[in-house]
Amino acid sequence: MSEKTKINTLKIDPSLMAAAPKPVTVQAAPTSAKKHVQIRDLSADKHREIKAYAAERGLTITDLMMEAYEFYKANHP
Repeated sequence: MSEKTKINTLKIDPSLMAAAPKPVTVQAAPTSAKKHVQIRDLSADKHREIKAYAAERGLTITDLMMEAYEFYKANHP
């Protein structure tokens, strides 16, 4: 066989090959899990206003937003 037609073959030891990756199962977070929500482009003045409004009522901003959401949902079916 001439050098031009010679084919090099690579032999791989099967014991060195990595096993095929196992499929990943993604499970939904439990409904009790907390998630972070961010409101973007809120001015410092509006943030201060919302925070003061919530504090006057003994609420956190999160509590106020949840009450607002529940109210909106109940009144806009």
